[in-house]
Amino acid sequence: MDRLNVKECILKCDLEKMLTDYLRCYGKSSNPQPADMERKAFRKLLEEVSGIPPVDINAALAAAEKENSLLDVTMIDSQQKEYGLLLMDWCEVLGLHVSHALTEQFDINRLMAAVLYEMTWFGMTKEEVDEERKATFGRIR
Repeated sequence: MDRLNVKECILKCDLEKMLTDYLRCYGKSSNPQPADMERKAFRKLLEEVSGIPPVDINAALAAAEKENSLLDVTMIDSQQKEYGLLLMDWCEVLGLHVSHALTEQFDINRLMAAVLYEMTWFGMTKEEVDEERKATFGRIR
């Protein structure tokens, strides 16, 4: 198989390396050693993600380097239009196709850390993200 989905990639990651990348790039702690609270929150996020079935929406994950060693992760649909992950349901993010080329270009632990950060709206729980999405769509209508 030449591609996996995001959830399969997360499950293939070295969890300690992904955690380190996530907290190094996106953690709130200024300590080089991440705070226990942040570690616990990340582990809870991974437990939650492992229980969510991915939904294939025929779209792929894309990534590009940003400043400060951060990655900008987005979705590319079948029409080659690019979208952010913030308003997507988590099951759809987890179902995005991840090409072998993308995992060759970027370390999978770093890539999946960026996806988790983006899909959580920078650290929110699934319930908080769902509420924010509803409020955002409510304001748009």
